[in-house]
Amino acid sequence: MDTHVRLTLAAHLLKHLARAQSRGVQLDLDHLEATLPESRGRIRQALSRLHEEGLVDLGSMRLTLEGFALGRAFAARKLHPLDKRVAGRPQHATMAA
Repeated sequence: MDTHVRLTLAAHLLKHLARAQSRGVQLDLDHLEATLPESRGRIRQALSRLHEEGLVDLGSMRLTLEGFALGRAFAARKLHPLDKRVAGRPQHATMAA
């Protein structure tokens, strides 16, 4: 996965998880897959990286304090979009110009 795509997906995941965590809602992989235009495998891979970096606790699917702070910062900004699914298949995300 391209570095820009990986970073964009990570930012979107942090943003979604922080918003949910702020409301006391726990998201799962099924919800993230239905919400984001990326494959389950790519979402899992991105979550694993975020876990390795200490931003997400995969056991509870909750952000760490640092992950929550980043997610809230991303929530306040407009992120580069992830491409829409075409015919049920995700396409690669691109950075906005």
